[in-house]
Amino acid sequence: MVICLSAVKGLYEDFLRVLLHSNLIIAFAAVSLSLVTQIQLGFSPQFHAFHLLIFSACIAEYNLHRLLKFYAINQNSRHDNYNWLSENLLFSWLFTLASLIILLISFLFVSAGVKWIFLGSGLIALLYSLPGKGWAAGFSLRKVPYLKTFLVALVWTSITVLIPATEFTVEAGANLMLIFAGRFLFVFSLALLFDIRDIEADRSAGIKTIPGMLGKAKTLELFAVLLFLFPLISLILSGFSGYYFLSASALMISVYLELVVNCRSCRNSAFYYPVFLDGSMILYSLMVITGWLIFH
Repeated sequence: MVICLSAVKGLYEDFLRVLLHSNLIIAFAAVSLSLVTQIQLGFSPQFHAFHLLIFSACIAEYNLHRLLKFYAINQNSRHDNYNWLSENLLFSWLFTLASLIILLISFLFVSAGVKWIFLGSGLIALLYSLPGKGWAAGFSLRKVPYLKTFLVALVWTSITVLIPATEFTVEAGANLMLIFAGRFLFVFSLALLFDIRDIEADRSAGIKTIPGMLGKAKTLELFAVLLFLFPLISLILSGFSGYYFLSASALMISVYLELVVNCRSCRNSAFYYPVFLDGSMILYSLMVITGWLIFH
C-alpha cells in the first residue's frame, strides 16, 4: 500500500513538472481567452480549427523561446539555470516538434484572414524570442527600449481577439475595440508582473523595460491602475451586450490578482508565475463561460 501511494505520488509530481515546464497552462490560457472573445462577440463558446492553431502555436513558440535561451547561455550554466530542461531536452524537442506539426495541419483549415493575422503575430513573436546576445541580437525586438511588455500584450490580444473576430467575420466597431482594449490591459498588467521577475536578467542582457525604468514599487502601482481599468471597460462592454457577468468576472479576477500580488507566501511559491498568474487567465475564462452557461 505504501509503495502504491509512493508510486502515485511520483507520477503526480512528474505530471506536475511536465505541466509547469511544457507551457501547457499558457496554451490552455490562450484558447480559453479566445472562447471568452466569442462570448463577448455574441457567439457560443464552441471549438473551431483556429483554437487548435492557437494551442499548438503557444506551445511551439514558448518552448522554442526557452530552447533558444537555453542554447544562448554558457554550456556550464545550462543545468543551473534550466535544470528540468537539461534533464528532459529530448522530450522538449519532441514535444515542440509535435506542436509544430499540429500547427501546420491546423493552419490549413482556417480562413485567409486568420492566416494573415497569425503570420503577422507569429513574426513579431519570433523576433521577440531571438536571443539578446550573439548574431541574432540585431534582429531581436526585445532590444528596443521599453517595447517588451507592449509586444507581449499586442501578440496575445491579436491572437485571442482578432483571430476569433476574423474567423466569425465580425466588422470593426465600438464593441470589438472595447474587447481589444480590455484584453490588452489585462495581458499588459500580467506581463508587467513577469517583467518585475525578470528585471535583473533584463538589465544584464541590456534590455530596457518598464520595471527597470520605474522600479518595482511604481510598476506595481501602474499594475493596480491598469487592473482597475480592465473591469471598467468590461462594464461598458456589458452595457452593449447585456452580459453583466462579463464585468463581474473582470472585477473578480482583478480582486484575485491584487490579493495574489500582495500575498507574500504566494510570491514565494513555485506556482506563483505558472499557476497563480498564468492560471488567472484560465480562471477568468472559466468565470465568463460559467456566467454564459447560467445567463444565456
